[in-house]
Amino acid sequence: MLRKFDLFLLTLLSLPILAESGKIYTESSILWFSEKKQAENSFNRYINIPTPFQKYQATCQYFQIDPQKNNVVTGKAGVRLVIEKNSFMDSKGRKVKSSVTICLREMIDPLALAFSGIGLYYHKNGKVHLFESAGMFYISATSKQERVYLAKQRKIEVQFPRFYYTQNFSLYRMDGNRNWQANQEKVRAVQAENEEFSDGEGSIGVWIAPIGKMGMYNFDKPQPEFACLQGKVKLPNKNRGKHIIILVLGIDHKFINYSSLEQDSSFQIDALRQRYYKIVVLDEKGNVGVSETFRSSNKTGFSRLPEGNTNFKQKIQEIAMKALDKNVLEDPQKFRRYLGIYKDYYQINYPKKKK
Repeated sequence: MLRKFDLFLLTLLSLPILAESGKIYTESSILWFSEKKQAENSFNRYINIPTPFQKYQATCQYFQIDPQKNNVVTGKAGVRLVIEKNSFMDSKGRKVKSSVTICLREMIDPLALAFSGIGLYYHKNGKVHLFESAGMFYISATSKQERVYLAKQRKIEVQFPRFYYTQNFSLYRMDGNRNWQANQEKVRAVQAENEEFSDGEGSIGVWIAPIGKMGMYNFDKPQPEFACLQGKVKLPNKNRGKHIIILVLGIDHKFINYSSLEQDSSFQIDALRQRYYKIVVLDEKGNVGVSETFRSSNKTGFSRLPEGNTNFKQKIQEIAMKALDKNVLEDPQKFRRYLGIYKDYYQINYPKKKK
């Protein structure tokens, strides 16, 4: 049975025969008859994080710069922006000479990523993918309280903390329809001296990519095969919220996905295959439920299709919600410990400035 918030008819286009090796499905290619924009919009709709938890969302860090000089700004989580002089124009295409304020939001920390409210579905050639994320950032700029833009032929060089050693991560920008689009410029990896990052600590290098527009960006690797997780939630007996969301959090990798609760208190949610996760349930009253850490199945499944021989849905143990102690909710360290996700500690080795 398809879930209620699906706003479009999901119809399979001759789903490829899934070869099996034991019980492992080796391919899942899902195509839709439905109108493309409508389908894509419904995947990455904005998730309204319940009010008690909004304090953990990434907020703007503001940097005041002189646009007629070269500038380098660095966020608290390590995103560095290298901005050449005369890079900004106003809405009429005129060069901006007065002071510019840069807003930078970083969603790299697992807690900031979890409460970003931003989906990681990606569509390419009619196929649905999920991103394995290395983190996200948002950038905008104003001058004299008016929005300004990057001038033609101007780009900002982004240096982004590189937690993964593989080279096949790319940069994506979210468009006005909340769809991720591949950035046209290639990502270059710069390795740190004595680079080593494990168990949330270490020395790391950066990914470098130029961007030609403001907006929301994501360093990602698209994964075409999903695991579908399904379970039930035991709701609190009293002071129960009406706005309940489901989060699946990556434990051994950076990942977040969101879903909603059905009337029978059940849920289905997509994740990557053969990875470690926790599922967190939240409501606006401050009630929380947290699953044990588990490993997702090696079988292919997709939440928006009926369960069957070629669409496996992994059963998750029932998750009980309860009122969270205010001292835990208000203390980031205690809240992290309660969720079982921890802050990364790292030293970034940025490229040396060219003389």
